Amino acid sequence: FCDLATPENDFCFNLLPKKNGTANYSMFRIFETALEGKMKLLYIMGQNPMITSPNLNLVHEALTKMEMLVVADLFMTETAAFWEKPGVDPQAIDTEVLFLPAASFLEKEGTLTNSGRMVQWRYTGIEPVGQSKTDLEMIDLIFKKIRELYAGSTARKDEPILKAKWDYTATDLPAFAEEVLKEINGYNFATGEPVKGIGELKADGSTSSGCWVYAGVYANNENLSKRKDNQSDPGGLGIYPGFAWSWPGNIHVLYNRASCDTAGRPYDETNKIVWWDEKKGIWTGYDTPDVPNAAHGPDTENGQRPFRMSGEGVGRLLAGPYRQPLANSTLPRDSSSVPADGPLPEFYEPVESPTTNILHPEVQFNPCLKYPRLESKQPIGTARDYPYVLCTSSLAEHWCAGSVTRNVPWLNEMYPETIIELPQSLADKHGINNGDRVRVWSARGEVEVKAMVTHRMQTMIINGKQVEIVWMPYNWGYKGLSTAASTNLLTIDAGDPNTWIQETKACLVNLSKA
Repeated sequence: FCDLATPENDFCFNLLPKKNGTANYSMFRIFETALEGKMKLLYIMGQNPMITSPNLNLVHEALTKMEMLVVADLFMTETAAFWEKPGVDPQAIDTEVLFLPAASFLEKEGTLTNSGRMVQWRYTGIEPVGQSKTDLEMIDLIFKKIRELYAGSTARKDEPILKAKWDYTATDLPAFAEEVLKEINGYNFATGEPVKGIGELKADGSTSSGCWVYAGVYANNENLSKRKDNQSDPGGLGIYPGFAWSWPGNIHVLYNRASCDTAGRPYDETNKIVWWDEKKGIWTGYDTPDVPNAAHGPDTENGQRPFRMSGEGVGRLLAGPYRQPLANSTLPRDSSSVPADGPLPEFYEPVESPTTNILHPEVQFNPCLKYPRLESKQPIGTARDYPYVLCTSSLAEHWCAGSVTRNVPWLNEMYPETIIELPQSLADKHGINNGDRVRVWSARGEVEVKAMVTHRMQTMIINGKQVEIVWMPYNWGYKGLSTAASTNLLTIDAGDPNTWIQETKACLVNLSKA
């Protein structure tokens, strides 16, 4: 909100959307909320939940309950064409679907951030095909049109739309992408200069940052994600500090202060990363030192915080709550929270399991996990009806939903369809040979796939009982060049109580020769 955000109006805090502290905003609740009739529109960019989500029949029904679904993707996906699901009558679905053709990563310029936290600038390889647009163009055009429709409104609820800063001036997409990156980096309102790092962000309204962990990626008006020095690696540790930029603060090894003793001396001199330079009076090294202030030495409080993002500043043996208040304030300076299911790790069986929990048989699965959440839509199978454990995963040849890879002919030649890999002992029991069609069903759905019988799948002895495990990839659906059964029709949408990661590595199924 920039200049409109002032101390007098609490920096427009009341215009920001607020989370309900008791609400769950995971993918599961998105679809459950739609199923309950509480969601009118869903905008999906670059995801295909009609393949990747568990309990797909629930997901499909949820999509039928919405007024509008907008999907932006490279190819027509199962989510965009959910109304074409086999066995479904499109005439019975009232959801309006808009499909926006998107540009691929090879057709647009901007940053790419990998799981190692490295932010790299990528350049346009080829121009977008047809009317395909980049994500940046889509968001910009849609927001500008929305604001145009709200122009002149005096309703309080419309103020966030009308007062939001959205004044990008770049006329070409590469410059537009840099303008957005600079805003994400953050800047000083008075000077207009980008902040050089997290330490320059202030709580007094004098600075702004779109995402604080990226503060520093545009330091000194230089786009550091464009750096290409892949030769300089002073410590020989593979850090290459001059190549691209890693969040936060170009720190490649998080908490690297912990590699030193209390005096700031490396525990391992031959592989040292950072250290305290007594002569220069500064933390230095081959990586950016992960310390609150590089000039605060080991004899200071900041110099003794090797794990500075935890409330205590040190490593934790248990995840208990902690609050260290600011001087003369009731607000915490640092804090650490406790996971939803307690401060210490504990083992529980999956919601669907072929065995009892031998650690505590009276508590089979995590008691903090709420499942089922919708009684009629989330059945739980038992080992009596579904005696085999299904494990699922992606493939080297096909990526996630397969929305891209299943439209690449040579990848389809390498891996053309969904299969079930099962051990020889289980195949013999059901009279199944390699290449046979197999019917697989769970408490949630049923599919028919081709068998792959191997000796690498072995019978396991769990709690004194023989348990057979089967495996299936989840990358297929009914759109694209390669179509096949969707494994996630079988899987369970139970999620752990902290991250709500789904239990698609373990659910129960039954099978027979088709």
